[in-house]
Order: sequence, then structure tokens, then C-alpha cells
Amino acid sequence: MLIGRAVLIVREHIAPLVPGAVLNGTGALLTAVAAIVFVATEFTEGAWLVVIAVPALMPLFARVQNYRRVAGVELGLGVVPGRAARGSESRDRAVR
Repeated sequence: MLIGRAVLIVREHIAPLVPGAVLNGTGALLTAVAAIVFVATEFTEGAWLVVIAVPALMPLFARVQNYRRVAGVELGLGVVPGRAARGSESRDRAVR
């Protein structure tokens, strides 16, 4: 019974995904080869910026993102305040 269920899952759920996965993998491989060829041939003409400088800046970007996340929590950003109680003082002052 268990083996029959496994075969059913492979036939109905996994097998239809294989052609797409093969196509996706082929595209990824060709993109990687093109990137390697580009970097190897154009390194001295400015590709060093992409290869060295951009990855070096990633930790800086991560620190800025973390700082902004912490600041947002401290400021209460993204938090919806509760509704004021009926007849509260702030409402009474606004009406007068």
C-alpha cells in the first residue's frame, strides 16, 4: 500500500515537474557559463567592479537594513494603534 502511494505521488506530482526542472537547470548552467566568460574577458575593462566591489558592499547593505529594522521597531512603525475608548478625553477636547 505504501509503495503504491509513493508511485502515485511520483507519477502525479513529481514527474510533471521534471521537464521544467531540466529546462530551468539548463538555463542556469548557460547563464553561469556566460557570466564566467564575460568576467574573464572583461575583467580589466570594468568587470572587476561587479566581481569585487559589489560583493564587498553586501555586508554594508545588510548592516543598514538591520539598523533600519531596529529603528523601525523602536519607533513603532507598522503597528496600528488601538481605537480610542468612547468618550475619551482626547475626543472631548477635539470637539470643544
